[in-house]
Formats: sequence, structure tokens, C-alpha cells
Amino acid sequence: FIDTFCKNYFSAIRKYNGIIETIFVCNNSTKKCFDILKSLESSNVYIFDIGVCSHGISKARNFGLKMLPIDIDFVGFLDDDDSLNATSLENLAEELDFNTDLVCFSWSVVDHERGYTIQKKLPRSSIVNSAVVMNEDLPRYLNLPRDVPYLGYCWAKLYSKKLIVNNKLSFNNSISTFEDVLFLMNAAAASNKIKFSALNIMTQNHICKPAAQKASFGH
Repeated sequence: FIDTFCKNYFSAIRKYNGIIETIFVCNNSTKKCFDILKSLESSNVYIFDIGVCSHGISKARNFGLKMLPIDIDFVGFLDDDDSLNATSLENLAEELDFNTDLVCFSWSVVDHERGYTIQKKLPRSSIVNSAVVMNEDLPRYLNLPRDVPYLGYCWAKLYSKKLIVNNKLSFNNSISTFEDVLFLMNAAAASNKIKFSALNIMTQNHICKPAAQKASFGH
């Protein structure tokens, strides 16, 4: 499904051509998949193959962070079974605040079994300090049922490059699940201002993979 993913991705970011720097990191990928991506390489698109990752995808994400160009303001993550929402991205510039360290967006989830899309909302639409997230949202996430699902994923967010560099943020290579939660918690704890935007920036599981092929279930 890499062809579909790439078509959706480049269509979504078309408005920002030349502004967005893209890094594709292949891990446990076939040569055919890598060759397809390699054919798309350009001055703003970088393709890397890091071979076998036997413990989740932390290694791939960390590699991507190291390869980022210096002149980047925000960093975001996207998995290969998700897609950005092109309509929302047209309004992305209006939602960015360069005085914030972290911007959290709304997103959608495709329920393939029931055949409908669920809109995931954030607990607020405002700018808060990290204490609000750690004291109000984190306890709600740690207790079942988790009614603040945004804390469970590193994607649908934009992280200030300065936040990542100054605090040496990275993914824990020793764990294969909840590694994105840990990264987000470290980012939120180190943040000064965190913005919550109602803008629906992406769709989760746009192309659904069997559970056995998902990184968290692999090992």
C-alpha cells in the first residue's frame, strides 16, 4: 500500500511544496517498497533504509530525528497506515504558534469493522502550560477507560525542533509498545506552552494492516 500512502501524502502537502521537509525511514521494508520511495527522492524528500528493526519503530523515528535539516521549526510523525487530511492542512499555518513548544491536533479513526469514521476530540481548545497536561490529563489517561486518547500517540502533533534539541528528546529503543506515549510525556513535561487545536489533521489506519504486521505486536 506504499503507492497509495505516497499519493495521499504528497497530495496533502502540495500547498506547502518546498516548505515541508520529508524524511521516509524504511525499517523491515522490502526492496520493492524502498525502490518505490527512492524514486520519489528530491531536494525536500529524503529516503533512508535502516534495515531490520526487531524492537518496535523507535529506532526508525530516532534515525529520522537525526537526519532532519537544521532549519526546521516543527517536527511531526506519520505512520505508514495513516494519512494527512489535505483540507485541514490548507489551514495549518493559521494554527501554528511559534511561541508554543507543542501543538496537539484532533484526528479521525476509520473503524473498518463497522464501516464508519470516528472523530477524536481534544479535552480543550486553548493554550496551556505543561502542568495542566501532567496534572489534569495524565491521570485521566492512566486510569481506564482512557478518555483523553490524544496522550496515546506521538502523531497528530507538531513538536518544536528547539524543544527536541534542547531537551535531547528521543524514543526509547528498549521498548516496543507505548514508546510513543513515553516520548510525548517527556515532550509535554519539558514544554512551556502547549496548544490544543480542533483542526482535524490526520486519519488513523487509513490503510489497515493486520495486527501481526504492526510494529508493536511484532516482538
